[in-house]
Amino acid sequence: MLSLNKIKFFCGVVENETIAAAAKIFHTVPSNLSLRIQDLERDLGVDLFYRENKKLLLTPQGRLFYKKVKPLLSELSELENSYKAGSVFSHLRLGVPDFALMSIISSQVESIRRDITGIKIEIQSQDSYCLEQMLMSGDLDLILMEGPVVHPLLDAKFFCDQDFFLITPECFAGSELHALSELDYYSFNGSCSISALTLSWMENNGITPSYTLQTDNYATRVNSVRGGEGFSFLPRSIIESNIYDLSKIHVRDLHGQIRQSLYFAWRKKLFNMEIRDVVEYFMVRQYEAISAF
Repeated sequence: MLSLNKIKFFCGVVENETIAAAAKIFHTVPSNLSLRIQDLERDLGVDLFYRENKKLLLTPQGRLFYKKVKPLLSELSELENSYKAGSVFSHLRLGVPDFALMSIISSQVESIRRDITGIKIEIQSQDSYCLEQMLMSGDLDLILMEGPVVHPLLDAKFFCDQDFFLITPECFAGSELHALSELDYYSFNGSCSISALTLSWMENNGITPSYTLQTDNYATRVNSVRGGEGFSFLPRSIIESNIYDLSKIHVRDLHGQIRQSLYFAWRKKLFNMEIRDVVEYFMVRQYEAISAF
């Protein structure tokens, strides 16, 4: 049976020209090395060397074998050195909603890449519906999505709650809520749960906007509201991150009336240590952030 040690011994003899010289390199006695070479020849069923007057000369089969195995040994050596140097990484594809990438996750991206060695994290941003589809199709390994997550093929862990604030033009600061019916509403993607939550809240408060415009772009919502064209909602994390200029905009705290729960989700059968480590890291950092607040 071929073994890696026998192949290494063979290449060592070829490169050092004699068994005695190769034996010194491998810290063994020449007789042991000679036996390993003979074992290798029996395994292959061919002579690798001509033996003449205590000299070893490669046979044609020996030259061909050396040509084939030398690159393999070089690759194995590089692989071994890479692991010893800590430069081999697992690859984890993480999907998050756009607001989470801009606020909740953004401050932790660089730190997680620094603190969790051995994992290369690729982050993509989409709405929750697209993220779930990408997870199920195998394009992502882990996602942060709206919950609760109810799917027979997925496992999930609660991450945090996200409260949404009402944003209106500054001139509506003291107005009753029903006055918002005079404005356009800049809504969320209809397939996401926050869209249903905001529509339910408006219905409960007697708000029927003059027109509904769907956009997933937070900058568009903020600019439109600042221009006095309508109203919308922003998650607390976006407001507190100061990403957007909220001048001339009235921000109304709804005190948890519109609240979205976020969960990390992954495919049950593909759970691994990388997913576990990344989820635990984000959970700890989120707890630290809440405690500091």
